[in-house]
Amino acid sequence: MAARRGRLCDICEVQHLTNEAEIWCPQCEEALCSKCNVHHEIARITKTHETVPIEDYSKLPESVQQITLHCDEHSERFEYLCSSHDTPCCVKCITSIHNNCKDTLTPLHEAIDNVKSAKVMLDLENSITDLQVNIQKVLNIQTSNMDSFIKQKLLCQKEIQETRQDINKKLDELEQDILDELSSIYTKHNSEIEELQRVDESECVLSAIKQHATEFQTYLSIRDMTREAQEEENYLQSLIDNQKLVRYDMRFIKEMDVIENKSKFFGKLEFEIRNEDVAFTKKTDNEAQIFNPRRRREVGNVTMSKILSFKVPPKENNKVRDCLVTDNGLFIIPNRHHKCLHIFESDGTVKRDLQLLYKPIGVTQLNEQILVIYAGQSIIYVIDLINFNIVRKIKVKGHTLSICTFNRNILIGLSLSRFLIIDIKGNVLKKVKTTFKSADYIVVVNDTIYLSKWNENKIACLDKDGNQLFEMFNKDLKTPVGITSDSDGNLYVVGFHSNNVFLFSKDGQTCKELIPASDKMLFPRTVNYNDKLGLLMITTKTGEVYIYKNV
Repeated sequence: MAARRGRLCDICEVQHLTNEAEIWCPQCEEALCSKCNVHHEIARITKTHETVPIEDYSKLPESVQQITLHCDEHSERFEYLCSSHDTPCCVKCITSIHNNCKDTLTPLHEAIDNVKSAKVMLDLENSITDLQVNIQKVLNIQTSNMDSFIKQKLLCQKEIQETRQDINKKLDELEQDILDELSSIYTKHNSEIEELQRVDESECVLSAIKQHATEFQTYLSIRDMTREAQEEENYLQSLIDNQKLVRYDMRFIKEMDVIENKSKFFGKLEFEIRNEDVAFTKKTDNEAQIFNPRRRREVGNVTMSKILSFKVPPKENNKVRDCLVTDNGLFIIPNRHHKCLHIFESDGTVKRDLQLLYKPIGVTQLNEQILVIYAGQSIIYVIDLINFNIVRKIKVKGHTLSICTFNRNILIGLSLSRFLIIDIKGNVLKKVKTTFKSADYIVVVNDTIYLSKWNENKIACLDKDGNQLFEMFNKDLKTPVGITSDSDGNLYVVGFHSNNVFLFSKDGQTCKELIPASDKMLFPRTVNYNDKLGLLMITTKTGEVYIYKNV
């Protein structure tokens, strides 16, 4: 088998040559073979470029290798860094997007100068060092705990087996004792019953004598049998007089308490949880959250009360297809016409508008970050919920249509009837192919995918491989679009043309009109439920926002 070749020289590849690259130039963003590198080192425009061996460059994480010096939007080289948006920008970005950010623009070469020796890098290195120390402490404790746990397990197994042997021995003794007692009782009382059976035999004997014996034989037999009958009658009367005529009933009563120590069980395991005495190396402490258990929500018991309503500004040209209630009580609405995220406080007042490069159509939350998808794009923006800075960009193959999160993973509806399941770092976990043409509104419950078939007035339920399991619908739900769920798997669906909200159980067997049709809520399009806060958010085609509270 031929040896696997490494990366090819970018210059040679354009010339249809297949020379293996040996050098990487970060400024040119090109891989070079040894011959091309000679020209690169003597050319006036590139001789000052600092290059690295291709083997060293390949050691960088793929996410770092994908960072380029050129703008995806305009294919121009980044020249400045905008501190307001915490993003690099080219000259065209300044005129089209950052025209109000002139006071916060810094030349890129100044912003990144000596960044590897800057305080932020030192702090990161210290944090990682502390983290490694803490991880090692935990590993040491857990290793010791596991060794001790294995020994305890073996000791418990041995004691359980010995206890079982003792119990078997004791049960064998008890069994033999009770069997001996049973045999003695049976022998004694069975003889009494057999003696009484002789009375029944007399009638048979008398009938035979009458039919077959001679007159002389009958005469003598009657005398003897009369005497025997009188004796039997006297015996029976004595049984009654002496209260000896009794019925013998026997049954076995299970009683485990007779085992030694009067225990009903082999024994029991005691499990104790102790906190290890370990001091973590950490700069700050986070407060722990304690969650109280609650009873499961059934469809029939869920009720909602409207607590707030407001309007998305500006009032014209609002194009909204998703919404989000964050865990910290913010209301977020992507507006694709104005290329921004509208962010509202918990009382409905405007917190800020986050301007974006593309037209946002979907938003969801994962931990302390929100994920945004765009119309006609193949990219996901991961945005910090605290400062609303872009943390990372995740590229996918295909135009994104919808997005939701489940079990710390992300489900993305793509063009060409496809779904993609990825983690927060962009690693592909599963690809799902379906026969459904539309995946604009989706949600996942226990690895089961639900999507709105708005053109058929139905909700489809799919398994993890994209196969349809069943459909749910109601004659009073027209054009179902936005869909969301709670932690019990109940599905909240808005009817665009029926102007209402329906609640379905996850198996589709139970449903009800949760929020009835009203003149005040016309053409609802999107819906989102936050389990932590118990809030249901609904937006309409005209930009009206309604907030309901679970009561």
